[in-house]
Parts: sequence; C-alpha cells; structure tokens
Amino acid sequence: MSLLSVQAFLATHAPDLNVLVTEESSATVPLAAAAHNVEPEQIAKTICLRAGA
Repeated sequence: MSLLSVQAFLATHAPDLNVLVTEESSATVPLAAAAHNVEPEQIAKTICLRAGA
C-alpha cells in the first residue's frame, strides 16, 4: 500500500485520523524516536488495522 492510498482510505473511512509523514527514516525504533523527537521507549513500531470484518 502506498502512502497516497492509505491517506485516501483514511480520508474516506476515518477522517478524524491523521497520518504523520516525516522526511527522516523511521525504519528502526531509534530512527523513529529521533524523527518524532521522543525517547525510544515512547515508540510502538507495530500497527494493526482491521477494516470491515
């Protein structure tokens, strides 16, 4: 899934949610923490979405 397709889906199905996009890599916990200016302990690197059912 591309970023644009995720943004389009959320705009239609969950317009109250925002997708945060950074220029920095978030491939690892330390990189994601740095990109969002938080401590690594504040990062959850797993996201699980279920639509429909």
